[in-house]
Amino acid sequence: MKFDCSHLDDALREDDAELMAAAREHAAACEACRLQLQSWDDLSAAARELHHEWESPGLWDRIDVSLPARPSSAWLLLRPAAPRPAAIASRQFLTEQALQDVQVSEAAYVRSIDRLARIARPVLDQSPSPLVANYREKLTVLDAAIADLKDNLERNRLNARLSLELVSLYQEKQKTLQEVLQNATPAN
Repeated sequence: MKFDCSHLDDALREDDAELMAAAREHAAACEACRLQLQSWDDLSAAARELHHEWESPGLWDRIDVSLPARPSSAWLLLRPAAPRPAAIASRQFLTEQALQDVQVSEAAYVRSIDRLARIARPVLDQSPSPLVANYREKLTVLDAAIADLKDNLERNRLNARLSLELVSLYQEKQKTLQEVLQNATPAN
């Protein structure tokens, strides 16, 4: 593969040593990529310096006990890797059923947003206003970001960070569609 500037984001996202080596080789001759790589390296160094871990005895136990009283949410996927005390070890923190429940809830939320998009479609398609043009552009960007995150989640369905980012994008899309319906009227 011939590395060019368009591959830099993939190299940074994928954490692939071979791809990063190609990126660094390319950056030796490309100032824009060199600056972006330097920023990435600086940010990575700062993150390593800021990383701090501390003991939180009982934290997961308290979370586990409080979950049945609350509705399912994406953060259920943040189960600790370390084994829990024997008293709780017999109960699974995240079962297949819980994951399925989250997926069903997510699918219902997406269907709801799709219905909202169908309602807003006439306004988005027919209005010549600059405001609606901005909404169309924002929705296009959101849809592209959602598609990209969904592709990444297919590779790692239990990545809680990606799941939360996806929820955030869906919320932003919902908010934008609601603004379209509140602030713009279809052309006559």
